[in-house]
Amino acid sequence: MQNDDIVLGGAKAPSIAKSTAKMSVATTASQVTGFLRSMALAYALGRGLLNDTFSTANVMPNIIFELVMGGIMGSVIVPVYVQYLAEKRDDETRHMISNLTNIVLVLAFALSVIGSIFSPFLVHLMTIREPSKGTATMIMFFRVFAFQIMFYAMAGVFSGVLNSHRKFTMPMAAPILNNVVVIATVFGLYLPYSATNPQLALLMLAIGTTMGVVVMALVQIPTVIKAGLRPSFALNFRHPAVKKIAILGLPMLGFTVTVQLNNYIIYMLLQSYLGGAMAYQNALAFFRLPYAIFAVSIATAIFPELSRFGNANDLSSFKKTLSLGLRSTTFIVIPAAVYIAIMAEPIIGLTLQHGKFDNVGTEITAAMLTSFSAALVSFSLYNMLTRVYYSLQDTKTPMIIGVVSVPLQIASSFLLIGSFGMTALPLAYALALSFGVVIQLYILKRKIGSIGASIILRAVVRQVAAAAVAGLVIYMTDYAIQSLALPRMLGLALEITVAGAAGVIAYLGLALLLGVEEVDFVKRLMRRFLRAKVTET
Repeated sequence: MQNDDIVLGGAKAPSIAKSTAKMSVATTASQVTGFLRSMALAYALGRGLLNDTFSTANVMPNIIFELVMGGIMGSVIVPVYVQYLAEKRDDETRHMISNLTNIVLVLAFALSVIGSIFSPFLVHLMTIREPSKGTATMIMFFRVFAFQIMFYAMAGVFSGVLNSHRKFTMPMAAPILNNVVVIATVFGLYLPYSATNPQLALLMLAIGTTMGVVVMALVQIPTVIKAGLRPSFALNFRHPAVKKIAILGLPMLGFTVTVQLNNYIIYMLLQSYLGGAMAYQNALAFFRLPYAIFAVSIATAIFPELSRFGNANDLSSFKKTLSLGLRSTTFIVIPAAVYIAIMAEPIIGLTLQHGKFDNVGTEITAAMLTSFSAALVSFSLYNMLTRVYYSLQDTKTPMIIGVVSVPLQIASSFLLIGSFGMTALPLAYALALSFGVVIQLYILKRKIGSIGASIILRAVVRQVAAAAVAGLVIYMTDYAIQSLALPRMLGLALEITVAGAAGVIAYLGLALLLGVEEVDFVKRLMRRFLRAKVTET
């Protein structure tokens, strides 16, 4: 049996490819509109205090939502709902999810109101290292942004219901509409009034950004109703499903508290650097792109097969599929990390350096993105291995590893920030992820035996060698284009595309020369996805 047949063979392969193709298209569209949103905000707000204020205030609802209820949305509520779908009558299931939705919305609304009322105190906590940044503008932003919590909760419940019914399109399309609303707000409301009435412009920006989250939630309602959710006034906190979710959700509490404490510390440390929060958020968005578009497709394709082999206790096929998935992931993300590290400044310059976003903003964001590139491989492997544990019906081990890894990231952030400044934060992230990957592999080996480490290592060594040469080609091509002294935008566009194309050709050529077998698998997988996309359209 050829390696690629493990994943793509069999009767279910077309449906897997079609589903993955849909997710790949939706993810790409979400990433593209997300970049356009980042570009719009950078154009309008620049790279200074105002953008930092907006970025910090806008991340606070996410931290609060995840801290209080985000951890149980996908990990507990969805499994309980799926169990009801399988075991209970339709009317009983509808009553349960309607009651649960009402409880979540009531709690989230209360949390939004409390957050809005106590916004000065919460902003002070976020800016405790730099109290001067806790301005009236940040407080105003968060008073409005706090109501995003309710609609994040609503969107989370709706997405969980739809995913449980295997309806993936709307949950993935909803964030795209969120991005579109924010972009429209920037150009339709904020910029026209920013010069003549700046306070009104800022208020409209806050309201428009929040409306993006509102739309993300409300647009799912028709599809959710078709899936069986019926609005009602049920509000029973003693329902058996509510009690079960509360009990199952308790172990997640420690994990979510640890993770959100880490996020809080990151943004607290960033307050010491002008443009730090803005640079971090923008660099993070670019950093996730290769994983979101390519590595997620591989993980999604092999996850059903891993689950099938795991349930059948077919460890031989399970380990072959796992090995192929890991090698195929590194095949993509290793050269991507090299490309990002070398081309960070042209990428940021071309996409973000417009309007009020100046050259200094490009430099600090590019430096942050270069540091993030060190985490791309471990980030991709960590997420892949987490899915592997899920396929073995083990959700506890990834949670424990996550809890253990976060203190390492926090400690590394404080230790490195004195030497590396704000770029220490992505480096600390890379260290924590690498530690997590090592622990994941060690425990996995103890659970299922050897996964063929020597085969994986040989493949990675060849991939690194090919990527190193490709990196040299990218650097030399970039240098040659810079020496032409072309107009700025044309030069940057050529640097990104021509140097990137030269790097891809060099990498694939060397990979074939070195006998990297993942070339063939990835080619077959992408061809299958493209055929699936054509079929879906």
